[in-house]
Amino acid sequence: MSSVEESYVLREEFNSAEKRLYKDIRENRERITEHGEAITRLETLYKSLEGLPDAISSLDKTLAAMSVEMSDMGKKIQETTDSINSLKESASKRDDRINKIDNKSKIDWQTAITNNFWKILSACLSGYIVIELIIRAMQGG
Repeated sequence: MSSVEESYVLREEFNSAEKRLYKDIRENRERITEHGEAITRLETLYKSLEGLPDAISSLDKTLAAMSVEMSDMGKKIQETTDSINSLKESASKRDDRINKIDNKSKIDWQTAITNNFWKILSACLSGYIVIELIIRAMQGG
C-alpha cells in the first residue's frame, strides 16, 4: 500500500484562503473588464485609422502633383518677370530715342552762337556794308 500523507486544514485557515481566492478572483474580473473596455477602445481606434495608409498615399501623390505645379508656376512667374524687364528696357530705349529726337529739334542758341561767332559776325558786317551801299546808291551819291 502506498503511504499517503494526510494533512488537515483548520477552518480558520480555510476561510482565510477562501477570502484571498475570492479577492483575487474579484480583482481579476475587474482587470478583465478594464482590459475589455481598453480593447474595445483600441478596436474603435483601429477602425478609425484603417483608411490612414490610403490617405497618406493619396496625400503623397497630391504633394508630388503640387510640387510639379509649383515648379511650373515658378517658371511662368520667371517668364512674366523677364517679359516685364524686357518691356521696361524697351520703354527706356524708346524714351532715350524720343529725348534725342526732341533735343535735336531744339536749338541750343548759346552753343550755336559760341561755335559760329566769327561766321555770324562776318555775316552781320557784310549785311551792314551791303545795306549801306544800297542806301548810298539810292541817295545818289
